[in-house]
Amino acid sequence: MATQILQQGRPPVVLSESHLSWFKRYFIKRFHPRSIFVDVAASIWFTYFFWYHDWKSAIAVIVIARILGVLLTMKVDGEAFAETFLGKLALLHLNVANMVTQLLGVVVALYGLWQHSAEYILAGVSVIFLGHIFGWGKVDPRYSDKST
Repeated sequence: MATQILQQGRPPVVLSESHLSWFKRYFIKRFHPRSIFVDVAASIWFTYFFWYHDWKSAIAVIVIARILGVLLTMKVDGEAFAETFLGKLALLHLNVANMVTQLLGVVVALYGLWQHSAEYILAGVSVIFLGHIFGWGKVDPRYSDKST
């Protein structure tokens, strides 16, 4: 996925130019299995603290988990990982419609969690899942709609 550039000199040196921004590399690494499991464990604790309106502890759990997730995936080659199924799935989440829909769902679910409202929690989680219907053609072209 990287572009190779030959630098003039003796002997020629091959430099690598990344196509992925730092944000895309970070986002891709969030889908590494190590990071996913840290996020799942943190989400359980976040839910517990947020349910009891202890937002400081909830935010602390998320921050600590993100730091741990970054440390555990620091040496992962983002370019190579982007070519795996999980890497492509990560890029799917950067689809604007996907991201906006999921963000709306997260806000609704957090409101429901804070208010102890099963209906809002279910609505938020449903919207999050519906956000995943966009952008599958970028994961694998065979997921795209047929063009007529």
